[in-house]
Amino acid sequence: MREDNLDALVHSIQAATAAEQQQQRLRTQVLFHQADISRLVDIADDDGDTLYRFVLRYISEVPVMLLNLQHAAMEAGLWRYVKPVMDVALAFVQQEPEQQSSKGQIFALLHQAYLVHRLLEEVNDTYIHRVGQPMVPKDMALANVIIHTLIEEPLASTLERLVEHSVQQVFSPQIAYQDPDFCAYLSRKESNNLIQIAQPWPCLSAQMGMSSPILN
Repeated sequence: MREDNLDALVHSIQAATAAEQQQQRLRTQVLFHQADISRLVDIADDDGDTLYRFVLRYISEVPVMLLNLQHAAMEAGLWRYVKPVMDVALAFVQQEPEQQSSKGQIFALLHQAYLVHRLLEEVNDTYIHRVGQPMVPKDMALANVIIHTLIEEPLASTLERLVEHSVQQVFSPQIAYQDPDFCAYLSRKESNNLIQIAQPWPCLSAQMGMSSPILN
């Protein structure tokens, strides 16, 4: 993975966040959907401040999360199996944000962030089924439900289909998750290293003080 790609993403996020502070378009969207989201999660009664900060952090976590995943996977000897996921994630974030959304750069970055978070959630589910452990031990389900609501239909479902297609590519027969080397790797129980990849990353929504009586 080329770290300059993530550096460019960091700069885009910083620029979009600065513009958002002036324009407040994303905050307006958050306030518009706060009632809908409050049916799913417990949100502090603070004029949307907690939810707004959560959305901004959801976006800003992407480059840090991908870089940490790369470094941890390489240290654990799992880069061969993580690289296909990273390639898809980078493809999601490499398009210029201003070309992706008529609402502005911050919304395009939100859409990119949703694609990456949902990709990792789906990859986790597949890893749990095939390996018995997640690639990234991080509960992203509630955070992604919140952002899905914020993005709105039909775009949210369009992004979902893109994630589903990408997961099929990642776990296609050409990707050697069931080759002899990988099976031998698992039989030696070295797959326990998977759980080391993302231990420092807690559940974002819970960390921001938002829990769900429905999804818990």
